[in-house]
Amino acid sequence: MRKKLRQLAIMAVLTALAGTLTTVLTASPAAAAGCYEGAVSFPTQNLTVGSIRYLPSASSYYTTSSRCSDIQIDLTNNGDVYWDVRLCWWGGTCKPYQLVRANAGYVILATQVLDGTKFTIQIYNSFDWDYPVGGKVAA
Repeated sequence: MRKKLRQLAIMAVLTALAGTLTTVLTASPAAAAGCYEGAVSFPTQNLTVGSIRYLPSASSYYTTSSRCSDIQIDLTNNGDVYWDVRLCWWGGTCKPYQLVRANAGYVILATQVLDGTKFTIQIYNSFDWDYPVGGKVAA
């Protein structure tokens, strides 16, 4: 009898967990879609050797919204290359550069960012040649 009750209890817990997991998995793509719908595009521009591209510009910033809890970037260009990218808090410090692959979809630069946070992004050309880069920022 105890064995039967134990099995029923385990089944009840597993069923509850499966329901929770289903809710989480189905909610995440919708949340991501809302985040990406508000993404801001930046046009493709040639980045010369050793130079930095400031997004949105050297004198302005992006502001996070309630659509996204993360700051993400999606780089595009005509090749399979990796860019050195870093996030900087407006008027403050910058995170270390991280490699971001172009044409690979969105990459998270920061997580659990408060709504209304101001930030910029820097893309550094560490190649031995000039190369174009464009894309989108979701925040």
